[in-house]
Amino acid sequence: TWGFPASVAFGRHFGAVQQCDKPKLFIQGEHDEFTGVSTLQAKMAHAAGDNEVVVVPGVGHFELESPAYDDHVAELSAAWLRTKGLLV
Repeated sequence: TWGFPASVAFGRHFGAVQQCDKPKLFIQGEHDEFTGVSTLQAKMAHAAGDNEVVVVPGVGHFELESPAYDDHVAELSAAWLRTKGLLV
């Protein structure tokens, strides 16, 4: 959650995430209620490390966190881990 309202609660974590040079995968719903897709993409464009943003079409923040999307998020995560050589 990178939007302004989230920065009030989580702002102290943003710097550490952006400075970390480890590869990072961010999976976000297209209609996330906390962070716009363009905001997340802009933050990751300036972040250290090999970062990827995956946008799930037509989905909001809480919908993506629901059990209905567990398999999809797991598949996206596993595929990304494979591209990094971290999962066989």
